[in-house]
Amino acid sequence: MNRLVSGLYKKCSFFCLLPIAMIAGNVQAADKTYLIDGSHRDGTRGLTQLANGDFVLNGWTDGRVTKKDGAGWLVRVDKKGKIRWSHRFPNQLNTGRGSQSSGHVVDRDGTIIMALEEYRSKGAYRETGSNGRCTLLRYSPDGKLLHKKVMGNSGIDIIDVIRPLADGTYLMAGETTSPIQKSYNGWLLKTDAEFNVLWDAKYGGYGAERFNDVILTADGGYLAAGRTTSDLGTFRAWLVKMDANGKTEWQQRYREDQYANTIRQVLPVKVDGKEVGWVMAGFTANAPEDPDPRNLWIARVDSKGTLLWDKAIGGAGADVAYVLTQANNGDYLAAGHTQLEDGSLDGYVVAFDASGDVLWERTYGKPIADETVRGIIPYKKSGYVLSGNHKRNGQQDALLITVDK
Repeated sequence: MNRLVSGLYKKCSFFCLLPIAMIAGNVQAADKTYLIDGSHRDGTRGLTQLANGDFVLNGWTDGRVTKKDGAGWLVRVDKKGKIRWSHRFPNQLNTGRGSQSSGHVVDRDGTIIMALEEYRSKGAYRETGSNGRCTLLRYSPDGKLLHKKVMGNSGIDIIDVIRPLADGTYLMAGETTSPIQKSYNGWLLKTDAEFNVLWDAKYGGYGAERFNDVILTADGGYLAAGRTTSDLGTFRAWLVKMDANGKTEWQQRYREDQYANTIRQVLPVKVDGKEVGWVMAGFTANAPEDPDPRNLWIARVDSKGTLLWDKAIGGAGADVAYVLTQANNGDYLAAGHTQLEDGSLDGYVVAFDASGDVLWERTYGKPIADETVRGIIPYKKSGYVLSGNHKRNGQQDALLITVDK
């Protein structure tokens, strides 16, 4: 592969099925890979770790052709990928479509909060009382349902991110068409412990705005990241800085010279313990006629959202970052997938520092298969854990990879 960051590309191929059986080959001794077989076609979107070392994943299962005809899925596995318990959530809206879990978080008390997205019927957002909703569910660590609440109004309401706050409330972000049902807006809301809405705010115009991430900032406010299409015709990476009540302080769009791009996740940059800005990861897309369709994109901004540096990384295929984390050694890790010359996908991790220097790249995959990373968290002293999807011969399973170093 011809990469913009040359000399760092390293191919790692390995594969494992449950019951666990590591296959010898080009595997580093510290890496372990597991497939989590739910039922039929399975996929994941998020990853967290419990206090005892187990992992929780959310996504979808029982998909026939796509995830949109499957059922939402929440699953707990041990460190070797063995399922301890799992729950599936079929669509209850009688639309003939499926559902998925759009996000989850492990709360301060160890309980698990999950957002369930039930798919609307096609074109339903144009109709009054349209189908499409988000439901929040709280589970105990052993998989017992503790609380459930339908969120939003009569439009399309999706919560992708849930952030527990120190005072026992929650900050959440996603997208909504409520109440006007004519365009998607970025959605930010704050709830109490029972998920009752304390306030909510919508951001954007008559386009398709979405928040993929939101974080707390050092001044007590919030920073939301995603994309906007207002007055553009295509989408641009988008940051919105708010105060503690959700009032906009500033907003910025990025890479106006490109065809399209988006931010998937954002993290703070600190110098001597002081927050001085943020790094972000996602992807940038060139014009449709360009043979280089998408590149993984990383960037850094200062405290006012001014772009300090950005880099597009990738080869001739579609390269995307879905998630971003900071490893225990301080490196930033952006992860997603990269497209190989034969058209298949490999899981892809890029490590970089706050100055934008790319430290290393790694891919994870098996020949004649597609792998995509959708979750990444720090692991041990200098490692990380990846979750995502493995697809081969029409079968798709959840993927878990632990990397010690």
